[in-house]
Parts: sequence; C-alpha cells; structure tokens
Amino acid sequence: MIGCENFYGDESLGSGYFLWKEGSYASIGYTGNNDNSSIGYTVIKENVLEAKKNENYIIVKTVMFNKDQQKNLSYWVIDKSIKLDMSLCTDQSSCDSLLLSNLTKEKDSLAFKMLLKDKNVNLSFNNWN
Repeated sequence: MIGCENFYGDESLGSGYFLWKEGSYASIGYTGNNDNSSIGYTVIKENVLEAKKNENYIIVKTVMFNKDQQKNLSYWVIDKSIKLDMSLCTDQSSCDSLLLSNLTKEKDSLAFKMLLKDKNVNLSFNNWN
C-alpha cells in the first residue's frame, strides 16, 4: 500500500480510483472504499497523460519512453462496475493480479477505439497523440 500526501491535486475517478499527481508524473491508484486518496495501491504505473471517466468506466492514456527516448503510448480501460475484494491484499505485489483483473490495455489507438465501441464506452480523449 502506498501512502502519499496530496500536494498536487489528486483527482477522484470514482469507485475508489484516483489520479495520483506528483509534479509532472501521474499514475492511477485504487483505494477501495476509502475516500482518502493518499492511501492505496497503484493500478497503472506508467505516466498518465489523460484520464476520462463516467459512471462505469475510466479510460487512460499513458506514455513511456524507451532507451532511445522514443515515445510509446498505451491506452487503458478500467471497468468500475467490477468490485474488487481487497481483503486478501497485504502489499502491492499481492494485489497486482486482482488490480489488473478489470483492466484492458491496448498499444494501438485504433484497436482501443474498437474496444471502446465494443464495450459501449462513451468516452474519448481530447488528443489521441
């Protein structure tokens, strides 16, 4: 479990999910039933560029850079309707498989757009690049 103070304006994404902001870096965290954004587990560790939410879903665009400093974007959808039982989690590593169970990742924006259409997720990013 990670604890941090909210200096940069963490943002609630609903159902216990938060956009954790640490200066120029941001990640997605899960606090369960806890409304306190400062204590929870990391769900998406890659740097978050954009996150959008509605009642049932969160979509996230992240970036990582390879050793040659080439930008690699990834697109994620989190299904908030799937309830997570965190009672067996003792630390981050024991929770990773549970946290990933309602998470889908695509490296290709077109494949991600098709995934959103198939799941009937009515969300979109401001900028897909």
